[in-house]
Amino acid sequence: MYRYIVKRLLLAVPTLVGAAALVFVLMRLIPGDVCVIRLGSGGMHVDANALAHCRQELGLNDPVIVQFLDFLASYLTFDFGNSMWSGQPVIEENFREDVTVNGQINSSDVSLVQSRSGTGLP
Repeated sequence: MYRYIVKRLLLAVPTLVGAAALVFVLMRLIPGDVCVIRLGSGGMHVDANALAHCRQELGLNDPVIVQFLDFLASYLTFDFGNSMWSGQPVIEENFREDVTVNGQINSSDVSLVQSRSGTGLP
């Protein structure tokens, strides 16, 4: 039994790395430049210096492999960056009281619908 648990825990590592790689690739496939969207959301012209500073700040000038390794390292240290809207760390945004309560209410609604319909989600 001990050997089975250790084997399963060791198999979780490549699964998590694969999931992280999939998320990283999907984030890079989103059309548009994140800095142009971030800086020019009001429809105004984006300054080239501000654009270069944003790309440097987000690490977009680094090679893709370096970006992926930074991405993995940030998740391993629970550093999810700062919110684009509030500027607060994302980990604090996720544990705000109002977000947590809304999440609990929404999950309760989903479980209530599932129990009423007699079927679960696949």
